[in-house]
Amino acid sequence: MISQRVKASQLEEVDLGTKDKPRPVNVAKEMPNDEKKAMIDLLMKFRDVFAWSYEDMWWLGPQLYQHQIHLSTDAK
Repeated sequence: MISQRVKASQLEEVDLGTKDKPRPVNVAKEMPNDEKKAMIDLLMKFRDVFAWSYEDMWWLGPQLYQHQIHLSTDAK
């Protein structure tokens, strides 16, 4: 898969949440309307699998995200 950088001006923000709990995501502005609707519907259907804040990742412990970089004592 080729990764492409997308400019903010090419994106449209869509809120998958509520007024009290916004869940913003970005979709491509130039996506055909039928595809955009299908994408938004899919994201809405599965929005509970995304973490929207650190509180949503309460189970994520330091052992999963901390790493060490071992350097030689003579490294510059």
